[in-house]
Amino acid sequence: MVENHRTGRVRAWGGGSGRAGRAGHGRPIRNRVLVVKCVSYDYYNKLKLEANKKLHNPGLQRSVVYCRSRMIEDLRYSLRALVKARGFTIAAVLSLGLGIGANTTIFTLLNAVLLRPLPVEEPARLAAVRTLDPRNPGLWPCSYPNYQDYRDHNQVFSSLLLYSAITLNLTGSGEPQLVTGQIVSGNYFATLGVNPVVGRGFLPEEDASPGAYPVAVIGYGLWTRQFGRDPRVTARTINLNGRAYSIVGVAPPAFQGLNELTAADVWVPMMMYQQLYPNAAWVNQRRFLLFSVVGRL
Repeated sequence: MVENHRTGRVRAWGGGSGRAGRAGHGRPIRNRVLVVKCVSYDYYNKLKLEANKKLHNPGLQRSVVYCRSRMIEDLRYSLRALVKARGFTIAAVLSLGLGIGANTTIFTLLNAVLLRPLPVEEPARLAAVRTLDPRNPGLWPCSYPNYQDYRDHNQVFSSLLLYSAITLNLTGSGEPQLVTGQIVSGNYFATLGVNPVVGRGFLPEEDASPGAYPVAVIGYGLWTRQFGRDPRVTARTINLNGRAYSIVGVAPPAFQGLNELTAADVWVPMMMYQQLYPNAAWVNQRRFLLFSVVGRL
């Protein structure tokens, strides 16, 4: 056995005494080589002793041992190089940060829109209804008059619902704040099969006469933040755009509407549109394509 302290290599050689040793002519024994790379000489000696023990095992053919201190030295060298090239280091870190952030955002959107199923009853039976306009290519939302015609005369869907996102001014409890809401048809929760955890959804008569029933279903998050999960919240009111709405129910925690990108905190019936839209007259125009329509097959 020969040790080279400059290269840190230990090799086992054939030979010995007698004819068996002379027949080998000093050639190395193949498949019985142990290569040791080490910076610490003390640790090198320990590995050499271990190698001597292992090489006496007839079944051992080859082993490669890397010293941990070599890895530490490589890490230190890399850190010193990064410190010297600060411009490159900053650019690399920013690039990694932007890339990771962009990928996380894209996956979050795809997960919310495409991958995660809607927390409703039998979501595979829901279908969106769009408008085709010869003068405006593409798929467009529906107008409220068109929705009424589809609802009353269609023979395909068992039920058709309508909704549209709106921004509401919430007052009456602490600082005023803007919340995202949805104005929906009276059969919204019944068509989706969503059962409130407290109270109920909308009744048919609450979506029959304009402005007659100022009621609201609030989201689970708003119920937690504003009302401390009060189980008697249905006896209280919520002020939206300067008007009091009676709370009739609380949506389940997983449900924030059909559009995950505009999660809703509150829902109000469609017949309250005169109090919520600045130009309420547009709602009854067929060219006012603002509302999303979904049907259950």
